Amino acid sequence: MNEIEFKRFVGKLVHYYNRKTIPTTQSLNIWLQEVERIPAEALDFIFNHIKQGDSFPGNLPKAMRDGWQEWIRANGKSNGGFVECEDGCDRGILFVWHTVHCTGFAFRCARCNQSDLIGIPAAKYGDLVRRGYERQ
Repeated sequence: MNEIEFKRFVGKLVHYYNRKTIPTTQSLNIWLQEVERIPAEALDFIFNHIKQGDSFPGNLPKAMRDGWQEWIRANGKSNGGFVECEDGCDRGILFVWHTVHCTGFAFRCARCNQSDLIGIPAAKYGDLVRRGYERQ
């Protein structure tokens, strides 16, 4: 999901629970980093999952991840929640070959952000092609 979809989702929850205060921009940014790889198509299901509680969740990212796992089970997803990416990555990792250096590389996919591996640079496939890489 992208930032706009996430903020709409949080706004809907804020209104549903009739909260007097809204989360700060800093909180929203931190939360988004934790849940941005959840697909937008699951948000309505997650909203319905969360609203079963009596109040706005104390840990929204955890509540969203719990709802996402329920969505995966309810929709028969067997891929661990990874979604198809238009950059053609493998669960958030792009495996590419540099045409000049004749060397293989791995990048986290910056389009879908499905991988949270540390120490691997992120890139979009189109940008890599412009820099001389191609799929392995």
